[in-house]
Amino acid sequence: IEKMMLDDDAASIDKLERPEILSQIPSFTGKEVLELGAGIGRFSGVLARKARKVTAVDFVATSCVENRKANAEKNLEVIQADVTTLDFPPGSFDLVFSNWLFMYLTDEECRELAAKLLRWLRPGGHVFFRESCFHASGNAARRFNPTKYRTPEQYSGFFSDAEAGDFRYQLSGTNFVESYAQLKGNMHQYWFRWQKVSPASERHLMTLQTGQYAPAKILRYEKIYGRGYVYTGGDEISQKILELAQPLREGASVLDIGFGAGGTAYYLAQHCAGVYVHGINWSSELASFNAGRLPQVPTDLRDRVSFELTPECGVPENELRYPPNIFDLVILRETLMYLDREDKAVILRKIKQLLRPGGCLVVLDYCAGQKELSATFQEHCHRWHYECIPPAENEELLKNYFQVESQDLTASFIKYMEEGLENIEQSLGPKSWKSSQMDMSRLESGVKDALESLPEEVVEEASQAAMQKVKLYEAALASESERLKDDYLWARETWALEKEAAETGDLKWYLFLARAG
Repeated sequence: IEKMMLDDDAASIDKLERPEILSQIPSFTGKEVLELGAGIGRFSGVLARKARKVTAVDFVATSCVENRKANAEKNLEVIQADVTTLDFPPGSFDLVFSNWLFMYLTDEECRELAAKLLRWLRPGGHVFFRESCFHASGNAARRFNPTKYRTPEQYSGFFSDAEAGDFRYQLSGTNFVESYAQLKGNMHQYWFRWQKVSPASERHLMTLQTGQYAPAKILRYEKIYGRGYVYTGGDEISQKILELAQPLREGASVLDIGFGAGGTAYYLAQHCAGVYVHGINWSSELASFNAGRLPQVPTDLRDRVSFELTPECGVPENELRYPPNIFDLVILRETLMYLDREDKAVILRKIKQLLRPGGCLVVLDYCAGQKELSATFQEHCHRWHYECIPPAENEELLKNYFQVESQDLTASFIKYMEEGLENIEQSLGPKSWKSSQMDMSRLESGVKDALESLPEEVVEEASQAAMQKVKLYEAALASESERLKDDYLWARETWALEKEAAETGDLKWYLFLARAG
């Protein structure tokens, strides 16, 4: 086990790590399971004792022999094979499990395997895998290390891009392996749980597709709103929410629905000693991004801020299943506007059950400012899947469950949009993409000057080779410059449009303070 885990303390780690991994796997009782990279069978026997059948695959012949020796279950089939050439009929398995496999594959092999696994899974089936991210974890010396240490966001991209007819993957959970953090101070071991789903609606498909919350796009939002924010107002609005929710006693619990990149949650935890914040998102890209940032979060905050993925926005019975009367504060910050009218009521009813007596709900949302919206703003709402309703209708919905006060913050919204446009010019404007351009003739001259000390017969060849590298670099810079320019044009257009919508009355920005009886 020490050789397999590449750590001389593997036995101690295994005592905590294996139960933790098993606690995150979907039920496999009576199911067909495919285990990839099974190794010596550390998980094979455990899986076989409950599953209907387990097919365990590993590339190394000696590992397969050890697996067969250690696990004599009749429903376990051990196969020696290369996963990149492996094939099974569509719909063969309910669960695919792997532990340290993808990090030994190239990016293209990861993409191809993710697509194949989607075909091999039955509808509703899961892929669960665990990888070392960022850098190595074990302390064993290695003469050769073929491992590729990726970020959680890169793995998210491989699976989010995969398709099989109408089916796609939906991330249902991810986090670092806590036992490694506890025993080794290592937060770079990550697990991921993906489910094979068929989008139930256009809105559901939007949450599965990549784009709006890809890492580069999240960083773009942060340049405009501030670190941790993908919505309007940054820390100022977090402070306002905190003031409205006071007093938050030590030990209080907060639920942040629409956690985003964590700005509000971490702000509250940082400014309220002993307060615990739990956040939910329905974007797999945001979930992967937040998981990837966990190693940067101070231990005190990391211990008091948690998050999970609720792919269907918390609406179905199986989501937001927390004990009643558990939260002192619930936050819906620019989140309710993404839900259908019926789903808004479902979420509010669930929140009513979750809030302690005297607890409060803070809602900050886009609202329809007038009965007839302009064609431009209607198209904008359709593109972003906003379901904006008038402030009075929002208040009426809330009054079914709470005592409600409302504030029109549209003037503040316009101010934030103006500040956003200024940040867009400073962070994304022409200076940022023009700085990526190169003076090729000057650079070529500099390369030749630097090579003058070489023998004359190799100067020209070396110069050409160097310039070829430079041209590749120039092409990459040109591509990055175009991306920055596209970001700038998109952001300027979007912020200007929403600012104008607020100024002309199409858009209202309202805060609702709702208290449980």
